Amino acid sequence: MSDEFPNAQVLGTDLSPIQPVEVPENVGFLIDDCEADWANGSDWDLVHLRNMCSALKDVERLIKQAYE
Repeated sequence: MSDEFPNAQVLGTDLSPIQPVEVPENVGFLIDDCEADWANGSDWDLVHLRNMCSALKDVERLIKQAYE
């Protein structure tokens, strides 16, 4: 995403601080739990999740939070 849109700011989230060190300048990471209230608030243009349904306790809440 960051390569296709170099003028965009791309922010990834994860529970663990295991992100790569070498990333493009427009990429950042935030340690956050996607099932809790999002630390970055609701200022998101795109929410992308992959293979998460089996790991989530409340999929409906997460989807609602993404749409808000």
